[in-house]
Amino acid sequence: MIDQHLGARIVEARDQLGLSQSDIAGEIGISVSRLVEFESGGTRIPAVFIARLCRALSVTPKWFHNGLPGQDEFDRAV
Repeated sequence: MIDQHLGARIVEARDQLGLSQSDIAGEIGISVSRLVEFESGGTRIPAVFIARLCRALSVTPKWFHNGLPGQDEFDRAV
């Protein structure tokens, strides 16, 4: 569930910026096929790539988690 949510957020940000999978994959130093796995939720995204994606997509790590079930409770506890 988390992996699918994060993948959908990558697609959302990428689409909003008008960037292709190839653009983002090249920017963060991975293959397009690996980005496809991230976007589909089929592969867990390592923290280093979350950081690279944040820079490439001009978003914060928190942005990726917005809308995730249970995230509001976590945010209140922190």
